[in-house]
Amino acid sequence: MIKGMEYGLLGLAIARIQKWEHGRITHYVVTGFLVGLVFGGFALALILQATEDVGTVDLLTRGVNELMFPVGCSVVV
Repeated sequence: MIKGMEYGLLGLAIARIQKWEHGRITHYVVTGFLVGLVFGGFALALILQATEDVGTVDLLTRGVNELMFPVGCSVVV
């Protein structure tokens, strides 16, 4: 459900940026970064709350994935 809300919001934001005459790549990167930061932070908080033994490497890789994947998606679109 979180991922659905995340990418639904990202899609709406990208659609709005595409309607601008002066939409630039930085708008897409910042939008993806902010969406990833909010929803990725929420997902990581849920993981930390649900799992007692989370390794640092696992948490770091999940955090990078949760943050950078929306950025990549918004740039590709």
